[in-house]
Amino acid sequence: MMASHFPRSSCTQRRAHSSTLRREGAEVFYQACDMTDVTAPRACLMESERRHGAARVLIDSAGNDVRHSVDDVTPEFFDRAIAVKLRHQFFASQAAASAMAAA
Repeated sequence: MMASHFPRSSCTQRRAHSSTLRREGAEVFYQACDMTDVTAPRACLMESERRHGAARVLIDSAGNDVRHSVDDVTPEFFDRAIAVKLRHQFFASQAAASAMAAA
């Protein structure tokens, strides 16, 4: 199983990448996941496991590259940035850990 992340890419770019992978013999399964919702990675991983079996590797490269000057960062912006960049990594890992340990 392989996961690809398409930052700021369009559906057209994802489809083109998927088509290339299929031509090379790969089975392609794409699902969107709101990484700020800690229950979403678990649901995505469960669906992937249902289709492909237990995950052996988790690659989590989701993020958000919104830049602000230090003076413009509010507590709300900071909390959102941490949720998008770091929080999901722990909960996605937590969701995958038992299946990965068993694989």
